[in-house]
Amino acid sequence: MRALESILYLFLVSIPLGTRVLIFDFAPAAGEYGRVFLYLSDILLILFLVVFYAKVGGIYWQKPYSLIIFLGSASLSVFWAASFGLAVYSLARLLLLVMAALAVAKLLKIGAAKIEKILAALAISAVLQSGLGVAQFVGQSDLGLQRLGEAVIAPDISGVAKIVVGGEKIVRAYGTLPHPNILAAFLLLGLLALCYLWLRNEKSLRLYETIGIFAVLLGLTLTFSRTAWGIAVLGILAIAIWKKSWRLLIAVVLCGAAVFSVLQPQILSRLALSADEPAAALRATYNKIGLEIAKNNLLGVGIGNQVEYSIKNLVYQKFGLDQPWQHQPTHNLYLLMAAEIGLLGFGAFLFFILNSGVWNLFRISTILLAALLLFGLTDHFLWTSQTGQLALWMVIGLVLGSKDGAGYLN
Repeated sequence: MRALESILYLFLVSIPLGTRVLIFDFAPAAGEYGRVFLYLSDILLILFLVVFYAKVGGIYWQKPYSLIIFLGSASLSVFWAASFGLAVYSLARLLLLVMAALAVAKLLKIGAAKIEKILAALAISAVLQSGLGVAQFVGQSDLGLQRLGEAVIAPDISGVAKIVVGGEKIVRAYGTLPHPNILAAFLLLGLLALCYLWLRNEKSLRLYETIGIFAVLLGLTLTFSRTAWGIAVLGILAIAIWKKSWRLLIAVVLCGAAVFSVLQPQILSRLALSADEPAAALRATYNKIGLEIAKNNLLGVGIGNQVEYSIKNLVYQKFGLDQPWQHQPTHNLYLLMAAEIGLLGFGAFLFFILNSGVWNLFRISTILLAALLLFGLTDHFLWTSQTGQLALWMVIGLVLGSKDGAGYLN
């Protein structure tokens, strides 16, 4: 069991690493969204599942009807997908992720893994990613870590995520992830995990965890993801209020104040919201695309195929998105899911989540899942990116596996 547990923690640390090789390009016109990659985290995930079935056996399987309908809808969508090969690959990935979530749930149920150790692995990885993000922000350049998945970034490179302060373009922190928003979501999980560990561990360890909170808060700030900022505030308040720990709240506020004192101009500039921002306008357009596809294709257009379908059927052109870089998925997890696997599959997913025990609000796993699901209202990476998919289904595994005494706040 120790070997299995070690592989699990190593896999968790690898989630934000983008080390990968291209296997096949099923839909060249769809760019990144039509390609098949093999990731380092895939290898570790498969190794984890192989050892799990050899050592433990059956997965956690309770009230599976909504999950079966969800997976059944995704499976059927393969047969009318614009790219059959891409749909088969996307379905295989989904099945692998679901198996991993159920395996993690089983390990927690039988006591072979501890939620505190899982959260510690996520927290350590988040601190490391924050360090990389800070270095990128200070140097306004990548660190040459492309083998780990780091993007090539600089203020003068088109397509790189930036903010503008006083007329100056400033590159947002990426870590080893393909976009700052994905880094922000991962750091959000790490930050909430650190807050939970701060409360659960001995007071003698809280100095280290406070340093970790500061480091991750700094990295999270440098992603300049306003969605992540807002969810972080809600998540920290939830943990602190339910636990009635004003000391934790004070520690986080002091860390946040220190970050704000250094980055005040950039933060205030980013907080200046405008409905005319290109990013906001594009999100609204993508969501209209997703809604139209879902309305006109009640059974979906095929898992992993929304971009390919939209290109082949000139949907992007209909909404004035003529440039190849504008051919992106719907920026809403739920609309995207409905568009690809149909309304039945989308409804089954929601019912599965609601039936997973997520209503128990006094667990850290529930708070982590709620944070991701809120992020899903404004982005697609939980369904389309390696790190987003792994993060979502691992957290679902934590929710399914939580029990009395495992991850509770009270």
